Amino acid sequence: MSNEFKEKLQRYKEGNLERDEVVEIEAEIDKFVAMFEYLDREDKELIDELKNQAPLEAGTDNSKAKRFKKRINLKIFFLSITYAFCVLIVLVFLYICVSTISTQMFGLGTNEIEEKTKIEAQLAQMFQPQYKSNGSGMSNQGFAQQYVSIYLNNSVGNTVIEQKKNNVKYSFGKPVDSGSYDGSLLIYDNPFFVSSRDIEVNSGFDILENAPKGTKVKVLIKFSKALAPHEIKEYFINNVYNGDSTQFDIAPIASCGSDFVIGNPSYFMYTMDMSYYDNDSSELKLQESNDMMQATFDKMDDQAHKESLISNLKLIQNNQKLLQVMYYNVLEDNSVDDMIQYVEDNGVEYVGMYISADSKVLLKLKDSDLIKDVKVENIVLW
Repeated sequence: MSNEFKEKLQRYKEGNLERDEVVEIEAEIDKFVAMFEYLDREDKELIDELKNQAPLEAGTDNSKAKRFKKRINLKIFFLSITYAFCVLIVLVFLYICVSTISTQMFGLGTNEIEEKTKIEAQLAQMFQPQYKSNGSGMSNQGFAQQYVSIYLNNSVGNTVIEQKKNNVKYSFGKPVDSGSYDGSLLIYDNPFFVSSRDIEVNSGFDILENAPKGTKVKVLIKFSKALAPHEIKEYFINNVYNGDSTQFDIAPIASCGSDFVIGNPSYFMYTMDMSYYDNDSSELKLQESNDMMQATFDKMDDQAHKESLISNLKLIQNNQKLLQVMYYNVLEDNSVDDMIQYVEDNGVEYVGMYISADSKVLLKLKDSDLIKDVKVENIVLW
């Protein structure tokens, strides 16, 4: 609307126009009125059609209405999609934030995961001494749900016979579930306790005699009496160890009372993380084995093995919940305090051992009165 028309309209309202000007502006006004009436009528018909979701009367041109309706529907559709997408982004962002924050606040930290991994590996090698820890892994499931895994190898020399994975779930920093344990435990295999060699050694040595030259084997030897660490070195290791630690391995099994045996993973040729307790507190400490510590064990020092076994029993005592998660109720009927006291009073009593070596080398032990039974666990032909 031009300024000239606005001025004439104002003068028309005030009655200050000439006759011909009045006729002219009234004609313009009639045009606007007709246009408004037409648009008003069309809008009402279109709105009524949209409300009733029905076409206009037969014979009426409804192409405009259809186009208008289509535009409206498309706009509503795209607005809905955009809104849903924005809501989804917000929900995902909130999920990630809450999950991450809860894990950081209530889950295991990096140092705690490292410590738990070492403890799990140590416990595994106490109850499954035929396996060696061969690595670890960790996964985060969010909301302070974490999995700490250890990998175990059953090997003879350089040959891996079997692999296992022990997976422990931690919820808000506490062990709550084990999902993958599927092996036998040393604690349930108790034919170790005998007082003398009253039966003939079984056919284990016969298998070794018939094996081809170069065959590597892992055998479980049960002693006819309990042996101190230095006796194992004197009567066994000195007879079969040729200096090649890659082809020779030993895992001794200790008695901790009348009905409980356990592997002592801080032993002889195998170096691993050693656990110990601070003299001024009950807090568990972890340290890497060093050359001096390993040399002590290589010398078969009885006191060192006693301290090592007691330390491992205390590790069990302070991780009962973790042990139950790893191996269910493995110590349900046993008192760790009684076991510790037994070792304190009697020292380390080894009642058997797993030993891996060349089959012909192990035949040197055949005539030993200290062996009650030999069982071939694994054999690798040349």
